Amino acid sequence: MKQYSINLEYSPSLDSDINQTLGLKISYDRYISILTLGIDVKPLTSFDQSTVFLTPKIGFNIYGWFHLSYGRNINLTNINLRNIGENMLILKILNNHPLSSGYDRSPKVSF
Repeated sequence: MKQYSINLEYSPSLDSDINQTLGLKISYDRYISILTLGIDVKPLTSFDQSTVFLTPKIGFNIYGWFHLSYGRNINLTNINLRNIGENMLILKILNNHPLSSGYDRSPKVSF
């Protein structure tokens, strides 16, 4: 199964010295049996600085309902956004009910 998506990515900051980050994420994911492979391109801005990240991902597909992946953010510019980490742990919980729209509830954690 292949999945293409365009999402809005928002990273809030609790530290008043670090700006919040906003941008688009263009994704391609491929599910091969239990293996999940993917790549994201993310142009992000903190409204003071902007940069582009490339994020290759690898993970596991569990019964078609859960996808647990690890991603590594690769900064394509020399600009460092302080609230975006290099590593991502991604958990996608999919609603595959025949009457649903397949809404993707995807909490993401950067560290």
